[in-house]
Amino acid sequence: MSVQRPSTPRSLTRTEADDAEVRELGKRYDENYFLHEIGDMGEPYVRDNPVWKAIFARVAQAIVTELAPKSVLDAGCGIGFLVEALRERGVEAFGLDISEYAIANAADEVRPFCELASITDELTRRYDLIVCMEVLEHLPPHLAPRAVENLTGHTDLVLFSSTPKDFRDSTHLNVQPTEYWVGLFGSRDFFRDPDFDASFVADHAILFRRIKAIPANVLRAYERRYWRTEKELRELRHAGAQTSEEAAGVNLRNVDDQRAYIESLNERLEAMRERQNELRSLLMDANEQLLRRDQELRVRGREEIRLRDEEIEWLRGVVRQRDEEIEWLRGSQAELSRLQSTRAWLIVAAWWRLRARVAGLFRAG
Repeated sequence: MSVQRPSTPRSLTRTEADDAEVRELGKRYDENYFLHEIGDMGEPYVRDNPVWKAIFARVAQAIVTELAPKSVLDAGCGIGFLVEALRERGVEAFGLDISEYAIANAADEVRPFCELASITDELTRRYDLIVCMEVLEHLPPHLAPRAVENLTGHTDLVLFSSTPKDFRDSTHLNVQPTEYWVGLFGSRDFFRDPDFDASFVADHAILFRRIKAIPANVLRAYERRYWRTEKELRELRHAGAQTSEEAAGVNLRNVDDQRAYIESLNERLEAMRERQNELRSLLMDANEQLLRRDQELRVRGREEIRLRDEEIEWLRGVVRQRDEEIEWLRGSQAELSRLQSTRAWLIVAAWWRLRARVAGLFRAG
C-alpha cells in the first residue's frame, strides 16, 4: 500500500519571495551566532558544553515521563541536543533547522535524523509530538500563521514556547505575548492543556492539544486552573501587603543603616553567585566523569570485540584445517579403493595369500 504525500493547503502555498526570505534568514545563524549570541546565559552553544547537555537532558526526560511519545519532531533543533537526548531514551526523534552550520555540527549519531529545512516547509509525516522551543519569534510576522498551520497539520500535540519579552536579540522578528500564539493555535483547533505544567521548558511554555470541540471536562479544567490562579494571586497580594507593612517598620534611620542593609544584600548575592559557580563546577565534573566512563566502556567494548573476533578467526582456522584433513583422507581413501581394483593389486594380493598359505604348511610339517 503506497502512502501519498499530502497535498499543500492553500494557506501553506509558498511563494518564491517567501522561500528566498527564509533562505536569507538561515544565513544569520552561523558559527558566531551559536557561539556568542544564542540565549541569555553566556554559554557557547556547542556539543561539548555540559550546561546545554544538562538542559536538554532534563527536557527530554520530562517529555518521556509526562507525555511518553513514540515519535517526536524538534522543529528548530539547532545542533540536535534534544534529538540526541530523546533517542538515548528510546524515542524515534527527528529535527529540522534552517541553519547549515547547526545541522553540520550535529553529533555524528544524530545527523542522519536532522534535516536542513525551514519550519515553514511542508512536513511529510505525522508525529506523536512536535516540539517548537523559542523558534517562531525568529520568523517575520507574515510567516507565523503558515508555520503554525504546518505544525498542527502533522500532529495532535505541540509543546511550544516563544519568548514574550526578549526584544534585545536582533534575530527576534516577532516577539508576541502568549495570547497571540494561543489565538493562532486556537484557529487550528489547538488549545492549551491547563492541567499540564510545561515550565520545565520555560515559564511561558504551553502544551497545545487538538480539540475539535470544547467539551465540559475541558471547561472544568480551565475553571480549576483559573480558580487556583486567582487563589494564589490573592494569597500573594496578602503576603505582599504584610511584607510591606513589615518593611515599613524597618528602622533605617540613617545612611549607615542603609549602607549596611545594601552590603548584606550584596553578600547574599555574592554567596548565591558562588553557589551557582559551585553547582556549575559540579555539573561539569559530573559530565566529564560520565564522558570518561562512556569512553572507558567504549574502549573496553572495542577490546572485547577484538578478542572475540580473534577467537572466531582462530576457530575458523581450526575448522578449515579439519575440513582440509577430512578432504585429504577422502582423497586417500578414494586412491586406495582405485588401487585395490587394479589387476596388479589383485595379482599382488593373490601372491601374498599364496605365500601365507605355503608358510602355514611348512609350520605344520
